[in-house]
Amino acid sequence: MQKNEQNIIIQLNKNERFMKLQRIIITISLITLLFGCNPSENYLKNHKVFLYSKEIVQEKKYKISVKEANDLYVKYLYDNKKIKDLDYDETLLSPTLIIDDHYVYSFQNLVMQKVAVFGIWIDANTGEITTNDESIWLEEKDIVSFKK
Repeated sequence: MQKNEQNIIIQLNKNERFMKLQRIIITISLITLLFGCNPSENYLKNHKVFLYSKEIVQEKKYKISVKEANDLYVKYLYDNKKIKDLDYDETLLSPTLIIDDHYVYSFQNLVMQKVAVFGIWIDANTGEITTNDESIWLEEKDIVSFKK
């Protein structure tokens, strides 16, 4: 009988240690989630990001104008969609962001005041077109405003 009691006590101690270890792991996981790195903050630290404005384009003196970038963007979309008519209203079209000397045509969530990093990127100096699939939304208030 005494041996059974000892085995039960040993088993209870093991269970208790296991539960303590489990609590520690859960606590560390929660702290990491709460205070972990925000992808949009990291993105802003590692890239020069501006909301699109005519002033920044004039200041930066890019080789590719916004009009040329718009033409490249529309042609790229139409080529991929097999649409033949390249007629568009350029007053309604402009990049959303400028990131590291790229005109970025992406999405803007007006309600949440966020702008997407993913979309069509056009190099402002070479005209090279790339797509970016990083699912990152930047808060407009965190993006640097262009000031002369």
